Amino acid sequence: GRICRICLDPRSDKPVLHSTADCPTNQKCSIHPAEVPEHNKLDCSEKRCWNCGEDHNWLKCPEPILTENQHFFATVGYKSSNRVYQGKRCFTFSREVGNVEEKVDCVREDRVYERLLRILESTGRDHMENVLLGYNITE
Repeated sequence: GRICRICLDPRSDKPVLHSTADCPTNQKCSIHPAEVPEHNKLDCSEKRCWNCGEDHNWLKCPEPILTENQHFFATVGYKSSNRVYQGKRCFTFSREVGNVEEKVDCVREDRVYERLLRILESTGRDHMENVLLGYNITE
């Protein structure tokens, strides 16, 4: 399946945002000092959470368990939101504008493509075609 069976907790509504194959628990735990014996993240029994760095074991972490790539996106402002659209979890992007944090709802790729196609199809004139030379979906 696509959802990680290691991190899935049926008692929790915390989202699982990775597959079993990409699960960060398969990696070595590296958040602890050198005197702590080497271990995998899955077997970590330390109180400091390798997922968020706070003072609890990773199994009790209130945040979604993230892969390294997902952690990178979280550090630049992308976060999972509690909103669900058509059965899929939504995300927000936070950025500071002046001294004020601004949260922007992210739009799923398929919705961006739908909107782009609608625009391209509606702007065509008689016997004229629109040609898309390139786009940047991130802007």
